[in-house]
Amino acid sequence: MTPVDQEFIHDPDNGQYGDCQRAVVASLLDLPITAVPHFLQEAAGEPVTYWERLQAFVRSHGFVYLNVPVRAGQAFFGDDGDVFHEISGPSPRGNGVGHAVVGCNGQIVFDPHPSRAGLAGDPATWEHAYLVRINAVSPCELGMLQAENAGLEAANLHLSRMVDELQSGPVFGIIDPDYAAAFTKARIAAWQHGYAITLHGSFTRDLDLVAVPWTDRACDAETLVAALEYRTGLKRQGPPSDKPHGRKAVSLLFPAFEDPRWIDLSVLPRMPAQEVATA
Repeated sequence: MTPVDQEFIHDPDNGQYGDCQRAVVASLLDLPITAVPHFLQEAAGEPVTYWERLQAFVRSHGFVYLNVPVRAGQAFFGDDGDVFHEISGPSPRGNGVGHAVVGCNGQIVFDPHPSRAGLAGDPATWEHAYLVRINAVSPCELGMLQAENAGLEAANLHLSRMVDELQSGPVFGIIDPDYAAAFTKARIAAWQHGYAITLHGSFTRDLDLVAVPWTDRACDAETLVAALEYRTGLKRQGPPSDKPHGRKAVSLLFPAFEDPRWIDLSVLPRMPAQEVATA
């Protein structure tokens, strides 16, 4: 945990929302404040939009954000070291709004507000919030994921410049930056679910992908397809079809109206648990 001060003080009369929780998220993720969006300002205070944007951001770093009452939060403290988290409650400035600080094992350890005044009210009424890791991604794996995402941005820029140099008309195949982006996102999502993804086919009309179970925690085909839909933004066309050797095949369409591109995904079957154990 790296303490990060908030950048904006709550000033609703001038249309400015405070960013204490933004600073808490930055502190917990060891990020500068500028690397975390000001979710509350972007959402203009609308709670559902704010929460969706917060969750989308922490998911991009391999976590989900979990709010629980203080008493339930005690269950997260164990014998394996300190647990840093958010503590939220009434602001001590008496402005009728909430405030968020950084806690450790249930105790306030850092207040991002310049006053450092902490929280007001009864601590039993406060809430704890935790960054819960998705699929137990290690710090090393998270660094790899972030590096791959950075590489994806650079690759997309390079491919876009290549496409600009081609003749006018629709572009198909792996040189298409949208196909390249979808492949990289699918590969990362599949890796998180215990699969490796490879390419096959001609790369001239659609993009053919094969998902191969790679670890003993590989999920079922339906869960994998749902994860790829979520990460790539593509939409499946109908239920999976059965193919030889137990392979499942599904088409994932680009969502724009009349977009002719799609991905054909084949998911190879998992071995029965007892066979994996003795392999």
